[in-house]
Amino acid sequence: MPMLTLLECGLSTAFASGMDATQAAIVEEKSVLFRYETFIGSDFQPQLCAFRDNSRIGEFAPRLRELVQEATADLVARISALDAISSDLYGRRAKLVIVLPEIDDASGLDRISLSSLGRDLIDEMCSSLSNDLGLIISETVIRAAGHAGVGSAVADHLIEPSPELADIVLVAAVDSYNDRQRLNRLNDQKRLFTKQNQFGFVPGEAAGILLFKRKTATTSSLQVLGAGHMVESVKEDQEADSVFTALSEAAFTATEMALKSSNERSISAWIADWNNSRYRATELSFAIHRLNAACLQEGLSPVYPALEFGDVGAAYGCLAIILARSARSFPSIFSVDHAEASAAQENTFLVSAGSVMSGLRSAMVLSTS
Repeated sequence: MPMLTLLECGLSTAFASGMDATQAAIVEEKSVLFRYETFIGSDFQPQLCAFRDNSRIGEFAPRLRELVQEATADLVARISALDAISSDLYGRRAKLVIVLPEIDDASGLDRISLSSLGRDLIDEMCSSLSNDLGLIISETVIRAAGHAGVGSAVADHLIEPSPELADIVLVAAVDSYNDRQRLNRLNDQKRLFTKQNQFGFVPGEAAGILLFKRKTATTSSLQVLGAGHMVESVKEDQEADSVFTALSEAAFTATEMALKSSNERSISAWIADWNNSRYRATELSFAIHRLNAACLQEGLSPVYPALEFGDVGAAYGCLAIILARSARSFPSIFSVDHAEASAAQENTFLVSAGSVMSGLRSAMVLSTS
């Protein structure tokens, strides 16, 4: 059956540069949430944010470059420490997909600017991956797809596998709301969390890189068994009735691919991108109701990384997969009971996501051991 095996990953978050440093900060119960004194929200109070630099408002493009450089360096360091993987990768051809925020002209994220930034980020990553690991990037793709972009990219590789495609696939994603024009736009839309807007989100930032190999006998702690994507007709910014079918259908596609239509309720953990939004809460409740009897273990409730990291936008999919891979290292994300169970058995995760502007919804089923 189609499968992607995660060989290694790299991460950069508001907590720290690197996966190990991020895990250590969370174990130490550090918080990235703070009141941004240089940005006043709609309630005339400093805006609650989740950025690493709490002294100044950054700029979108430079901040994304910093995050991607840190995540790439983390990936390179982790692979370099694994002789078997690093020697296998040297001289291999690979495909690189980078997921960016959705196009939003009013926020300064126009198609031309995102395309140019994406090419620059890809050039920097290709140079590092070639010089440090000997990987030959033979194909590149830029997706301005937001939260659901990573899941959608993974779905494409599972649903339409092609023998001529490189068997090594890298999926990178990056986003940061630490930019005055983006924050102003979100503030005007009343989408940020304030005392007056209890259903807004806390803006965050992150970058992640996932190194996959197509179906392989290599022992791995995480495999992607299924993925699906659909488009929701009623967007988050629209006032209209909806039965929110897209997220559920994407999840059913992913679970049917992974579980082969078995009647077992195999999903033991669910990572969702709910960020305090009323729309997303309603949509998620529909999905929980539909999936509960079909594939979820009894009493299962999703976990929400945005409550710990802030909303990391397009980087969410990479972050979610890295969290699933190391569930025992993130006790504040996953319950103690689940962390203890993870140590002794294989777990099956559902990762769901929804993009704001396009209505894209994606879901992935992951197996960890």
